[in-house]
Amino acid sequence: MPVIHLEHLDAEVTRKQLLEAVKAMTPEERRAFMTDVLSLPSGTAPTSLTKKESDLLERINSGPRQEQWVRFHELTERRRDEVITDAEQAELLRLIEMVEEFQAARVEALVELSRLRGLSLPQLMESLGIKSPGYV
Repeated sequence: MPVIHLEHLDAEVTRKQLLEAVKAMTPEERRAFMTDVLSLPSGTAPTSLTKKESDLLERINSGPRQEQWVRFHELTERRRDEVITDAEQAELLRLIEMVEEFQAARVEALVELSRLRGLSLPQLMESLGIKSPGYV
């Protein structure tokens, strides 16, 4: 297995060890880390992001907290099973609105970044590893 040398720490880690470290991050830390990783160039030449690109990538990779997603899926399942209470239905509607607002803001940021980089939206999404949902 290839080993990654961390020159400034005089240490080496395998990709598997690095992945385990990423898995141990909180969702917020992981999103920030992924923003940094996705902003790296695919080649070997170093590059820097503009403040605008960095802000857009942060908006693209942000979103509801993990516990909100868990609750959203729990309530969606309860609704599907037709055992949801009125209070839970109201909570689910609030969560749906929050998710829709996040998704709309994410699409706006993706469109703005694609314009900034002179790419089509599908090209940008592919370069960032973002897959379009099948139902769109």
